[in-house]
Amino acid sequence: MADKKRIAGELNMLKSIKTSSLDLNENIQSDELILQSSECRYYNLDEIKENFGNSAFQYKALHLNIRSLPKHIDDLKLLVRHFDDSGCSLDFILLSETFLTEKNCQLFDIPGYSKVEKHRKNTVGGGVALYIKNDFQFQVRDDLSFYEEGKYESLYVEITSSGNKVIVGEVYRIPNTNQQEFIDIFESQISKISDENKDMIIGTDQNIDLIKYETVKEVQSLLDTVYSNGVLPTVTKPTRITHKTATLIDNLYINNKKNTCYKSGIVMCDISDHLPIIVFLNTINDKQKKNLSPATFKYRKITDLNIEQINEELNKVDWSVMENLNTSDCFDYLIDTINYNLDLFCPEKIATISHKKLIREPWMTPGLLKSSCAINKLYGKCNKLDKNCEQYIIYARKRNMFNSIKRKAKDTFYKERIENTKNDSAKLWKVLNQVIGKTNNKQGLPEIFKINGSIVSDATIISNGFCNFFTNVGANFAAKIPQSNKNSEDYLGGIFNNSMFLNPTNETEIDNILIKLKNKKSAGHDNISNILLKQLHSSINKPLAIAINKSLVNGIVPGTLKMAKIVPIYKSKDKQVFTNYR
Repeated sequence: MADKKRIAGELNMLKSIKTSSLDLNENIQSDELILQSSECRYYNLDEIKENFGNSAFQYKALHLNIRSLPKHIDDLKLLVRHFDDSGCSLDFILLSETFLTEKNCQLFDIPGYSKVEKHRKNTVGGGVALYIKNDFQFQVRDDLSFYEEGKYESLYVEITSSGNKVIVGEVYRIPNTNQQEFIDIFESQISKISDENKDMIIGTDQNIDLIKYETVKEVQSLLDTVYSNGVLPTVTKPTRITHKTATLIDNLYINNKKNTCYKSGIVMCDISDHLPIIVFLNTINDKQKKNLSPATFKYRKITDLNIEQINEELNKVDWSVMENLNTSDCFDYLIDTINYNLDLFCPEKIATISHKKLIREPWMTPGLLKSSCAINKLYGKCNKLDKNCEQYIIYARKRNMFNSIKRKAKDTFYKERIENTKNDSAKLWKVLNQVIGKTNNKQGLPEIFKINGSIVSDATIISNGFCNFFTNVGANFAAKIPQSNKNSEDYLGGIFNNSMFLNPTNETEIDNILIKLKNKKSAGHDNISNILLKQLHSSINKPLAIAINKSLVNGIVPGTLKMAKIVPIYKSKDKQVFTNYR
């Protein structure tokens, strides 16, 4: 109650000031009171680094009514790139009015982020989406994500970070729907989060103008609701501005706690008719702040000299000892000998990539980024002017020219990539998927899964669950196929006993096969790639021939050749469900 009175007192002290100034952080002309706060102001893109760059804030969130994600995905990626280059990479991107459909909801990924979304199935428009940085583990909170198409659309996830549980959500109230009903549903959501004693970051396009808090009872009701639940709206200036109106209908809500430190702002960026809003906050003390580990991977630096040295050593090996080994030991001896020499002459090294580094759109040049800043800065100076005003006309002409150059840069880049890969279907599909924004997110797996209605965090149980799913998925589908009255032998004519014979292989045949292998760097559990086999072909063709002939004669496939790396790749929907992986 004390917090509510304090905030209400601060708001009542503010005065409405009419002005024609183009300064972003002076008041905007309005018929009602303009809410102001020292924590909230307007920022041009080139001011982000100075005011937010290299900040130690624990969470960084952006909300935007994007008015069609398919239309504005490149603009959104450009905005994300600006934050990344400014040293303040966004953790959460919260979007409303995504306009996604059943046909395209799996597209429009942003590298470095996981996407969850809800879209309309019976009508067009609307929809909400969350992009969560891959540094975070999360699960969808279906119990909070109330979604009534065309009325109240919301989506919530629970983030696990440094032992903390944080609820991140996006809420969209469709215009001309009942305001009090919206407030009642919103209250039930934030009340439940408060009862769980969890931190929250909720982006909203509520289509309720908070500027009118003194005259409209529904606005008063909304503010009473959030304050009474210990929740604070962090944005206190208009987020949708025309030359005639300025309304505060978007917001980012957080817990109003003593240990919460935050900084909010509104970004002058012409992506849609709403301005992006941001909040950076800490909910824990400095000693508890998360320390995100960099991404690491192992690699070998293999040079021509290394290969020459390894070939020399392998040629010195007496491979005849393999004749006295059984089939499995024979293959193990060969693999161990190759790996021993690899470790000797080109040992594994560990490469690290900072968590701040994003995979970026390759067609986004530094020149485009610089032009984008200039265009948005110009937009900030004339967004309140009439569209017939000369200054606005100049801005519109430069904006259109920039958009044209941006589209041409993207088209030129991908046309060249497609032309260069047209004879390689695998590479061509990879390029085409990049064009439509469909990527495979291989950034780890969630720490928890839903198995038989229970939440499981034990890694062994999860691994076995994946094993059971992938092992049985084919059999389960096959069981649904009607049983046939025929078997495979009914389709074969003649006698085929003893009709197949395999001649022993030899060094020449092995050598020819190795040379023709595809140039692949990927390796299995033995860490030996196709490229390495080709480079060592002359020194391993003899032991390979010995091992393969033993396998043929004894009718045994060694255990080491039956092993494979199985990597579950997320497809879409709930990340905690096995059926959503391939």
